[in-house]
Amino acid sequence: MVLCDANVITNTCKFLNLNAPGDIAFLPSGEVILKTKSKEVKGFASVLESIIISQGNASHLVPSNPEELAQLRQWLEICITTVNFADSQSTAIKELNERLAKVNFLVGNRISVADAVLYYTIYPVLARATMHEKEQFCHLSRWFSTVQHLPKLKAGHETIAFSRNPLYSN
Repeated sequence: MVLCDANVITNTCKFLNLNAPGDIAFLPSGEVILKTKSKEVKGFASVLESIIISQGNASHLVPSNPEELAQLRQWLEICITTVNFADSQSTAIKELNERLAKVNFLVGNRISVADAVLYYTIYPVLARATMHEKEQFCHLSRWFSTVQHLPKLKAGHETIAFSRNPLYSN
């Protein structure tokens, strides 16, 4: 499963109104790379952080609170390791569902870069999921249903249907 790709970075940059300061590409190994005139940055989280930090007016996008900054980096790592390289899709979804059980947003009490990255990463999986599959992962479905209705985040993506009432019995 390779879901953290250049499209996720491109869509996240659009959501944040940021432009990459160079070319984003994928190496045959699957590693993402950002090439600028003066540097080369490798790795999904490093490329994304480099883009955000390179924008002088984007400092509000990076949490100033050390705890929230650590949470942001943690969620980027979860997107990369859990979702991107899980042995099976169901294992990744199950772990995400457990992690989302007690939070409305991934970092703090508002939408963050981490929410955008996870949204764009997991979108193709949930777009293919049946209602029954989505119902089994109620926390992930609740979180996704909330963030997908943010107009700027959703741009260019179809709304994925979720049911508020259980349709299936275990």
